[in-house]
Amino acid sequence: MRKLSFLFLVIVLLASGAAQAQKKYRIPPTPVRTPQLVIIQDEAGEGFMVFDLATGAYKCKLCEYDSYYTGTGSVKLDGCVAIFSAIGDGYTMTAYADICEQTAKCTIEVRTLKGFDIEPYIETLSDSNLRDSEATCGVSEPSPVTVPTEIILQNDADGSFLLLVPAGGEFKFIHCEDNTAISGVGKVTMAGPWLNFEVITTEYRILASVNLESKTAKAVIDVFAPVFGFVGEFVPMQEVISDSNFADNVPECGAKK
Repeated sequence: MRKLSFLFLVIVLLASGAAQAQKKYRIPPTPVRTPQLVIIQDEAGEGFMVFDLATGAYKCKLCEYDSYYTGTGSVKLDGCVAIFSAIGDGYTMTAYADICEQTAKCTIEVRTLKGFDIEPYIETLSDSNLRDSEATCGVSEPSPVTVPTEIILQNDADGSFLLLVPAGGEFKFIHCEDNTAISGVGKVTMAGPWLNFEVITTEYRILASVNLESKTAKAVIDVFAPVFGFVGEFVPMQEVISDSNFADNVPECGAKK
């Protein structure tokens, strides 16, 4: 019985020692890198607010009213979230910034404005991306979309494809099932990340919509009458191309792998 008790005690001591060793040499988690200043720039250009996480010093401008506020508030950190609050002369200000998600919102409640007779109002500044924020009244412009020299939209089943040259509007369409070929020049228009293409003649109509950011596209090709070089009995045709990733296309017939 004593031997069993002694053996049990040894096992407990070994287990406890192993646990302590693991705790002693455990690698601490990497802390979230917290910036010194948080800049909240309203996405609609209504204003900006900057506060210092260490000191609570802040400045804020509401562009519509051309009003400027400065002072020192209080800052509390709760994990990734920084909570700011301040009470000034005729106004209160609160802000919440998620350092991990890089999003923030600031609310300014103005009751009085020195030298002006105004109705109380509340202004909210919303920022969905702190990374590109600046202490200015202008609206942050998105980065320009890169337009490739050629865009190939392709049918997965047989490889039928529509090749577009955005710079000049040139296009080429190959219908692999019967080797119908159409080429010419259409109209290209841009709207943000979207590139739209169209060409309409008495023989055919081609419409295409391309998202340059997501690399997705859709095109509809309608052929109403025989095109140049057509041989045989003509049958009106419609080809619909839905492409979920045009980045890996090649202008060749054959099922895509």
